[in-house]
Amino acid sequence: KAPHKVKVKVKVTSTGYSGDGKLIGTLGAGLTLEGTIPLSSGEHSVELTSTSAPAYLSWIKAPIFWGLEASDQSISIGRTPVEVFFVFADPAALTFFSAKGVWIEALRFIFTKARLDTLTAENTAVAEVTKACFNLDTHQYDVESGASSYGGATGTFKLTDYISPLDGRVNCYDQTYAVITFSGALGLIVEGLFLEPFGFIRPINLVGWGRCNNPFPSNFPIKDFLFLFPQSSTRSAFGNHLFCEFTHRLYDARAG
Repeated sequence: KAPHKVKVKVKVTSTGYSGDGKLIGTLGAGLTLEGTIPLSSGEHSVELTSTSAPAYLSWIKAPIFWGLEASDQSISIGRTPVEVFFVFADPAALTFFSAKGVWIEALRFIFTKARLDTLTAENTAVAEVTKACFNLDTHQYDVESGASSYGGATGTFKLTDYISPLDGRVNCYDQTYAVITFSGALGLIVEGLFLEPFGFIRPINLVGWGRCNNPFPSNFPIKDFLFLFPQSSTRSAFGNHLFCEFTHRLYDARAG
């Protein structure tokens, strides 16, 4: 939400000028920054304030074009390549991120995998994050033991390994932590809900496998036994389940 504050350093070389001018930076059509700058020679630190900015989720990779206005002329003074993410709130304010902010790799990943650009509704953004985590072609539910590969419910989530997995096996804990973490990168606080016992499931799309009502098949090939008749004595069940809640809606990246 505007206004945003940006600090820049500008080296000015001038003859016969004093007083102040205006420094203006434009980034595409979405962001304009303005601030007061001394016109005398020297290196000046300038605080700029946004006069316009996107009111939606946005990932901008482009140069900021700079201009300087004095009383009698306006001049272009170059450009600065930047990468800027507009999100709902400051991720650094969330307890599970560093006070320095969120990894840019996490933002790049989720903006690449999810359809986030131009979204204004927070619940829609969480839904898109959930769908993105469910649809990763590198991830597949661990139908052998249902074990966590990326920290699960230990209180630590191995984000780098999740983004670039070696084998991509996941369980519901991994998927829940992924939704919480990537939603947090957008400045949103998503809760994890734990349910035990859980039991048998109706037919769902199990992450990485497709239609399933038997998440732990005892026969091979596994893909042929993920869906059984409901009355089958060999059907397996979940002992417990971890999933997400945001604004009284449920989000489950294990089942899409």
